[in-house]
Formats: sequence, C-alpha cells, structure tokens
Amino acid sequence: MGDVDLILAGVAGGGDASASVAWFAPVGTPLPASASDDLDDAFLDAGWCSPEDGLTRGAAETAVDIHRLGSAQPVNHVITDVAVRFDLTLLETNDVTQAVYHRRPLGSVDADNTGSRVVAEGEPRRATYALVIEVVDGDNLLRGVAPMVRVTTRRDIAIKPTGAIAYGVTLTAYPTADADAVTWYTTQPALAA
Repeated sequence: MGDVDLILAGVAGGGDASASVAWFAPVGTPLPASASDDLDDAFLDAGWCSPEDGLTRGAAETAVDIHRLGSAQPVNHVITDVAVRFDLTLLETNDVTQAVYHRRPLGSVDADNTGSRVVAEGEPRRATYALVIEVVDGDNLLRGVAPMVRVTTRRDIAIKPTGAIAYGVTLTAYPTADADAVTWYTTQPALAA
C-alpha cells in the first residue's frame, strides 16, 4: 500500500487557514458524525497550537490482575478505570484560549470593542466543553470528537522574548448519556475498494 494508509500529523490542521487543530463549543452542541461533516457554528477555533508539543492523546488505565487460589499466574486482567486525555499547547491569546485556559465558559472572557479583556484568577472553576480535533493530510482526514472535556491540568505560562506566550492544557474527555468519551473518524480515499 505504500504511504496511502499514513496520515501525516505535520501536514496541516483543519479550518479555513489549515492551521487549526482544536475547536471548542458548549457541551450539548450538535456533534459531527463523520470526518467531513461541517462543524456547528457554535464550535470556535482555538487558533494555532505549538508545533513542538503537537497534540498528544493519552490514556490512563488502571487494572487489576485476578488470581486463583494456589497459583501465582493471573487468570484474568480487568481494566477498572480508563481516562482519555489530550495534551495541547495553545499559542494564540484569543477569546477561546483565554476561556479554556482559565476554565471559563466560552464567551465569558471575550474582548470588548477596544480589544480589552479581563480574566480573573483565584477560585478553581470546572467549565466543560465539546471538543473537535482535526488533522488534514491532502484528501486524508482524521477527526476526534469528544462530547465533553474539562481542563484537568494547566501548565505554567512562560513569558520570554524568544517565543509566543503559550497556554498548555490537559483536557480529560468524559462520556455523556448520548456518546462515548471520544469518537474517531477517518477518511482515506486511497484505501477505497
């Protein structure tokens, strides 16, 4: 098959500028059901993400080995806990990144008509969002859809003359009554029979 079954992560994100990877919307927003469905207008583009850090999808799993009496050999391995996480570093200082990094509802920290924005820190907040992750490689598309994510970890913000201010977050995905924690869609036309 050669490279037709590869989707190259460094090629492009989705969106109009082909530079975006993550879109956020309020929980309950209609979700796309394929790699190519249009996103609901409620999904907001988080802008550029760090090419050095990329996007990491991680899974934290906890398991227990089941043993029978008289044997050191496990007879079963039971997964008791699974958490799907996304590590992402947002490079733009925009309304979406500020809301997500500071765990605020989307639309709550929008800049006014002078370009001013106020974001207070202090009490922990637990805002949730719907998330769409998208990678585009020519005709190949990869899309992850999470009906509900929460910022569970924030990384330090470094302000220095050698780079953009970056907002690193870990997002944990949770299932809802209507959907799994994350659903992955791909379109690879070269694999069509």
